Amino acid sequence: MTDRTTKILLAVIALGLWVNVATSLFLFRPMTAAAQKDLTRIESNVSSIESNVSSIESDVSSMKGDVDDIKSDVSDVKSDVSRH
Repeated sequence: MTDRTTKILLAVIALGLWVNVATSLFLFRPMTAAAQKDLTRIESNVSSIESNVSSIESDVSSMKGDVDDIKSDVSDVKSDVSRH
């Protein structure tokens, strides 16, 4: 009888622990003010990074145009040199 009671008691304890874990995983917890502040700061940083990346893309595009102009100028100089 004692062995059976012990097993039942241990099973009830194990079940209670699993229910406790499952409840904490599935319950909705509202965001705290500190977490909301952190999220707002992260969103602001991401927006700033996005702006910087856009600026870099624009600069790279401009640099590609400059490189094409330089290639054209070098080609013209090569033509002039080969004629003389």
